[in-house]
Amino acid sequence: DEGTETALRGILKNDSLRTLHLSTHAYTVDYYLAINDLPFVGKKHSIIDYLFDCSGIALSGASGSMRDDGRIKLQENDNILSGTEIVNCHLSTLSLLVLSTCHPNTNINTLTTADTQWDLIRAFKMAGTKTILHSLWNVDDDARDSLYLLWK
Repeated sequence: DEGTETALRGILKNDSLRTLHLSTHAYTVDYYLAINDLPFVGKKHSIIDYLFDCSGIALSGASGSMRDDGRIKLQENDNILSGTEIVNCHLSTLSLLVLSTCHPNTNINTLTTADTQWDLIRAFKMAGTKTILHSLWNVDDDARDSLYLLWK
């Protein structure tokens, strides 16, 4: 169950959670593609949900939601934590989130834009996270760990 959406949701519900380090895959969908290509299936969107669903994190087992036609099937317990789902978490006790994500997958009909990257960060901020340290590039594990230990 480690690395799944269910496991992460259990961790995020912990009221004593102060720091969290997530190292996982990220996805972004360019807004233009999202509007014109309809990359999401199986979900009705409000405009705000739609914008926040354009970014998120993919957890263990998420590959089943990445369709061959380049669309993403968002559903409950799909091992994808979309921006909308992140916004709906209550993270007011989380003082530091270290978020290490890979470059977004560009093989699923996506383009990376600054806005969609910021929406991932914005989702965690709207959920109540106080400070976010986000890397979108390869970072040496020892250097990252040293920085994280200094923060604690």
